[in-house]
Amino acid sequence: MFLVVFAHTNWIIYEGSISNPQNNEQLLHTVAGTLLISGGLITITFFVFSGLLLTINWISFTKLKDEMNTKEYLLTFIKFNVFRYLRLTVPYAFVILLSGVYFENHGGPLWRHIMEREQLACRKNWWANLLYINNYYRNNEKCMLQSWYLGADTFSFMISLIVLMTAHKWPHLRNWIYSCVAGIFFALPGFIAYFGNYDPFFVPAPQTQKDSFIDDREFSELYAPVYMNFACYFCGVLAAIVYDEISSQQYKLYKNKLFQCFWYALIPLGILWLFSSHPIYQNYYDEHSHFWRSIYAALHRNTWGLGLGIFVVGIACKVGGLFRKFACLPIFRVLGRLTYGAFMIHVFVSRIMLGTLRTPLFFGPEIMFSFILSTLVLSYLLSLMLAVLVELPTSALLKLIR
Repeated sequence: MFLVVFAHTNWIIYEGSISNPQNNEQLLHTVAGTLLISGGLITITFFVFSGLLLTINWISFTKLKDEMNTKEYLLTFIKFNVFRYLRLTVPYAFVILLSGVYFENHGGPLWRHIMEREQLACRKNWWANLLYINNYYRNNEKCMLQSWYLGADTFSFMISLIVLMTAHKWPHLRNWIYSCVAGIFFALPGFIAYFGNYDPFFVPAPQTQKDSFIDDREFSELYAPVYMNFACYFCGVLAAIVYDEISSQQYKLYKNKLFQCFWYALIPLGILWLFSSHPIYQNYYDEHSHFWRSIYAALHRNTWGLGLGIFVVGIACKVGGLFRKFACLPIFRVLGRLTYGAFMIHVFVSRIMLGTLRTPLFFGPEIMFSFILSTLVLSYLLSLMLAVLVELPTSALLKLIR
């Protein structure tokens, strides 16, 4: 979540006035700046976890009710989606309402540019967000730009549930179904990049960030759509299936030395993969093979999702030692519960902070990190209020209805 706020805050700073914009552009040509280029991989983490949790719930459900007819499958599909919709949408709607409220200009000269554009979009297109079709409807009037993830995640949820139900109904075809779905969606980003003549990864121009990605074809067709992110979501689905098989067979994976070595190797390999786009970006204007660029476009996100799925299976099977103990600290349960609210509200917080500035911002590491940490702390505090007043009561009510 820190890295998500890091990436989004860097984009929002461009909406304001920067006294040294050349420094930020030069940063992208450094090795450290490559982390900003690969920032999209961090969001993939949420897709993998979502697929994992959906499948764990589905497996628990099927263990209680092994056989179902077509009508029961349909009712189960509706029930899963309705409960998920209500659980996510009630706090989401509250943040949309907050984003559409008119605040008088008590800030700087760029207040209207930074704040009012989203306020007007949320008043006009709030219903598209609540139907989770905001990635496909009126891309030039975006309400809560970060909500692209919720739209992609919602459709990934529905597709994955259909795949799981199909595999459950015809268990003898299960491996074929999973293989075909994984193969199609793993290769699809490469085909989209090749035939759409896209770059292998999404790097927004400064003006694109200043305009909040409005009318940006690459963002709308290469970065945000469900078909570009579903393979990573499905990696979480497969990870949960593998974990269930290991648990049901009571196989002690943490005693397998070969897997332990591979698991620990994933950490440096993951870090190196974050920097894999660096040589490509540094030779941005050179002529590259369009075919190999498309291959990298297919591998860039999907390899991260696959590696993360294996990593999660390992840590769930007690591999990791001190790393696992740290990840299982009770504080992360609390922070994890607040992450959804913080994700929804952090852009709003960041824009208000930036909109109150009356002088150009000098962009530098110190300013950037103070801005990030301030946004992160305030977002989690507001998320705590949102959880206590809206999210937790909604979850408790849904549990009673079940």
